[in-house]
Amino acid sequence: MSVIAIIPARGGSKGIPRKNLLPMGSSSLLGHAIECAVESKVFDEIIVTTEDQEIAEEAAKFDVGVSHRPLEHAGDSAEVDPLLLWTLTNHHFKSGTPDSCALLYATAPLRRSNHVKEAYEEFVSGGFDSLLSLVADNSYLWERKLGGKTVQATNYEPARRAARQDENWNQFYENKAIYFFNVKGFLDTKCRLFGEIGFYEMSKASSIDIDSKEDYELAKLLRLHGLS
Repeated sequence: MSVIAIIPARGGSKGIPRKNLLPMGSSSLLGHAIECAVESKVFDEIIVTTEDQEIAEEAAKFDVGVSHRPLEHAGDSAEVDPLLLWTLTNHHFKSGTPDSCALLYATAPLRRSNHVKEAYEEFVSGGFDSLLSLVADNSYLWERKLGGKTVQATNYEPARRAARQDENWNQFYENKAIYFFNVKGFLDTKCRLFGEIGFYEMSKASSIDIDSKEDYELAKLLRLHGLS
């Protein structure tokens, strides 16, 4: 069974310019994602998809494949699932169309190779159609009511509030670190999460998704002190 990893890395990030090339430890964010994929020993092929020449050159340093995406898949509003579809149907893979694919964002620098390996093992052993990494969450959630002046609780009843550890939470959030999916099913549904969806649980400390300068500084601090 052939397994590939796709790492999307566009050059035009707005929140943090040139985000995917920012230093993280001894490498860049993109370099860390590539090294994580390589060290997991899961993948037959690793592909970085980009529209940016400097990012393509950075990927080439690690001897992985580069897919030059069209500009329609590189803008601020470009979604990842259409990019995955374009890549899987247009890139020339060494062993033909793969059986399974992972999506690994470069913006998850606290993800480790053992996380990827364990997530893949769960994906295979569980016989899932797709799988994602999640973080257990025990937040009390609220939403604005119509008009936006007042709020209401969405996942608990304030009048029956229990100690946090006694709430029996069955609540997780998506940390954008790891996705696996069956390629045939993805080509049919055009969505990376479909069918029987499994999950791989990660810690909050390993789950920073870099979307702001504060995220970036926190990730560097956690890596520096070995807390991820």
